Amino acid sequence: MRTAVTWNTISTKCLETGKPRRQNFGFPKKLNKMDEDDLDLLLFDQLVLEPQQAVTIEAEPLVLNSEGDIRVKLVATATSQLLRFLTVGCEEGNVKVYNISPSLTTPDNVNTTAVYKLNENGKGLSVLSTLVKFAKKGNAYVEGAIPYVLAVCACSKDAKVKQDALNHVGVICNRPRMILEFVAYCEEISKNISRTSGWGRGRKRAVQKWYSNKRSYEVAFAVTSCSTVNHWSHKDVLRLCHLNPANSLCLKILCMYIARGYQATENAFRDEIAKSDEADAIKLMELLGVIRKLKNSTVAADSCALIEKHNLTWGHIPCKLRNNAEVWKCLIPKLGMAALIRNLPRFHHIGVLVNGNIWTKQILQRLFNDDSIEQSELHPYSFLLHHYIYAKGESARKEMKWIPDPLISQALDAAFYTAIPNVKATNKRICITLDASKSMKAHIVNSHCLECRVVAAAMCLVFSKVEKDVTVQGFSSQLTDIDIGDKDTVKSTVEKIDQIPLGGTDCSRPMIKAKKEKKPFDVFIVITDKETWKGKTSPHIALKQYREEMQIPAKFILISLAVRKMEKDVDGASDRGMLSICGFNESVPDIIHDFICDEF
Repeated sequence: MRTAVTWNTISTKCLETGKPRRQNFGFPKKLNKMDEDDLDLLLFDQLVLEPQQAVTIEAEPLVLNSEGDIRVKLVATATSQLLRFLTVGCEEGNVKVYNISPSLTTPDNVNTTAVYKLNENGKGLSVLSTLVKFAKKGNAYVEGAIPYVLAVCACSKDAKVKQDALNHVGVICNRPRMILEFVAYCEEISKNISRTSGWGRGRKRAVQKWYSNKRSYEVAFAVTSCSTVNHWSHKDVLRLCHLNPANSLCLKILCMYIARGYQATENAFRDEIAKSDEADAIKLMELLGVIRKLKNSTVAADSCALIEKHNLTWGHIPCKLRNNAEVWKCLIPKLGMAALIRNLPRFHHIGVLVNGNIWTKQILQRLFNDDSIEQSELHPYSFLLHHYIYAKGESARKEMKWIPDPLISQALDAAFYTAIPNVKATNKRICITLDASKSMKAHIVNSHCLECRVVAAAMCLVFSKVEKDVTVQGFSSQLTDIDIGDKDTVKSTVEKIDQIPLGGTDCSRPMIKAKKEKKPFDVFIVITDKETWKGKTSPHIALKQYREEMQIPAKFILISLAVRKMEKDVDGASDRGMLSICGFNESVPDIIHDFICDEF
């Protein structure tokens, strides 16, 4: 005789206390990234942080005072370091953005981080207010930065800060993966600070509310689309937080599903659901059944029917169906522009786009549609990158090959220029200096097809068309001006760069020349492949001298396109008016814009 499965047996056997044994679950080390445009699920209503006498931390602009002296602290403060960490994932030094979707590298010692210092100085509530702003605005370009800072606040010694941090877990962790990242960081930080896991009643209640304060259907949709992050699963979290479903049938079903899977859940609640008139419970069970059918499905037509009927996303699709042409045909109408252009090579490889078929026409219609490109809000660089990848005809490791469609290549090229109005002007005076050496023909660090000089030309072209006051010049024996007109293209700009005689890449020369000629600039940008020869004067000293001479709080940005790590730092790592970027990806233009506009 089989023992009846009840909630009590589940809570004692499957959600027992103790540390999660993640190594036994057999989860893959690397998970497929969900697309930001389509697959991120916002699982909470727009909540507002209650006023707690906390002031949101803002970046202090570099300005002049009434006496005409530069009021700027060259040494970065804890406040400026926090904003930089939230934005780019590091507090100072080189910003490494050579990965397609950069993830956070956590600090070795939490006691040395800016957020820890701010908490120690009694500014923890202001940090939380800033986190809410970042979570809603979405200008954190590195995954994990927001959950990490929230975890530091949740482990604070200040009882008020700790309680407020835990109270706002549901507001700040607004995407499925963020709650798992938060839990992982909390445990890591607690072991660093107090050598315990830190699972007290406060943290347990906060995590419990993330599951219980939302509609169970929405939580189930999130749990099934993003089940694990960094070897942490929702089963691990439930085991540690001791969630008690109480009298909620939907929550009982959800917890049973996470702990035991669909079959055990169906066996346990089949009769109760049949007798219940609770519509949400029936809808929830139907969703879980659909997810199970999709995972066990071997017929593409059945999978497509389930995807269309229940509006499922990429995260729900099992690995065995992710290269199925029929499944992708169902997803194409739902894809955002970013996901669409990113998967064009895949569409050819698996046979979705063949001989100008209906799917090819749909994609061309979207790429040639100005409104569609404007609504995507993508930077022109995104179209440039995927145009070159698509035109290459093979992936970096050559495991995927395709024959590019000339019309799609033409559409991607045209989309670059159509997307230029998507770029917001900074209204600053900008000086861009390019490395014009032959080494700029090398590929950028994260691409097998895009040359450094093409990226440099594209960025100069966009700046010239968007900003009112831009000077573009190239390194030669003397700095040589590059005239970029309204009719110039990326190709013509590259040709102009190639005509510049070779010269050393001394990063201090733009500031030295501008100081000598008394030219006012707010930002100096140097774009190179990897050459950063400092010459007699370091860029940091040259920038400082320019500021003092011109009485302008100028900034400096160095972009090294072909390196993962700078062999020689350009000094001034602690100067909050200097930014050094290694590599280049689709988030870099936005990072540059935010830095110029004093967002961090």
